[in-house]
Amino acid sequence: MVGLLVSPSDLSLNLSSTAAKSPFVIAIKNAGIPALPSIINAAILTSAWSSGCADLFVSSRTLYGLAARGHAPKIFLKTRKDGLPWVSVIFCGAFSLLSFMAASKGEEGTVFGYFSNMTAICGMISWTCILWTSLRWHKGLKVHGIYRKTLA
Repeated sequence: MVGLLVSPSDLSLNLSSTAAKSPFVIAIKNAGIPALPSIINAAILTSAWSSGCADLFVSSRTLYGLAARGHAPKIFLKTRKDGLPWVSVIFCGAFSLLSFMAASKGEEGTVFGYFSNMTAICGMISWTCILWTSLRWHKGLKVHGIYRKTLA
C-alpha cells in the first residue's frame, strides 16, 4: 500500500538516503501539507519513547525477578522505599546505551543491522522455546493419561 502513495517516476525517491526518501514524507510534501511531517515525527518519537520506557520496565523487573530466584547476582535485589529496583534499572539503562557506541562513528546502518539481527534471533529462540514447551506439555498429558477434551 505504501508504494501506491508515490509514483515510481518521482525524482524525490532518489534525492536522499535518509528519512526524506520515505514514501510517506514524499507523499505529504506532494500533497502540500506543511505541518503534517512534524506531527508524524512527534507521533513516532512519542511511540519510540513509550516503547523504550516499557522495555526498560520489563527488563529491569525481569532482572530483579531472576535475582529473587537466585539466577542473577543479589545486587539486583536492591530497591528504593517505593519498590523500584534501582540497580536493575541502572544496569538495563546502561546496557541500552551500547546502541550509541558505533552510531557515533557514522556506522548507524551497521549498528541497526546488529540490533535487527539480534532481535530476530531472540524472536526465533522464543518461538523455539514455545514449541518445545508445547511438545513437552502434550507429552506430559499423554504420559499421565489426561485427554485434552477434559481440560476445557
